[in-house]
Amino acid sequence: MAATAVLAGKTRRALDSTVLDDAVATQDTVTQLIAAIRRVRREVPAAAAVIEQHCTAHDYDNPGSRRSPGTTRTPATC
Repeated sequence: MAATAVLAGKTRRALDSTVLDDAVATQDTVTQLIAAIRRVRREVPAAAAVIEQHCTAHDYDNPGSRRSPGTTRTPATC
């Protein structure tokens, strides 16, 4: 990425909440992670292919939707 300067000038935080053992905090963190993955997918060339291959727990094309249990191609890693 340094060679391509694809992220030059990008200074957005991926996470800004403290992880607590609390359902609301956990959901907030998950929501922020999903949003960050979507941003990377939009901004970084070829990131969509990597995300499609490795991040299978969420449908990153359709905001607000998770894949139904048992429909992931491989165990979720993201």
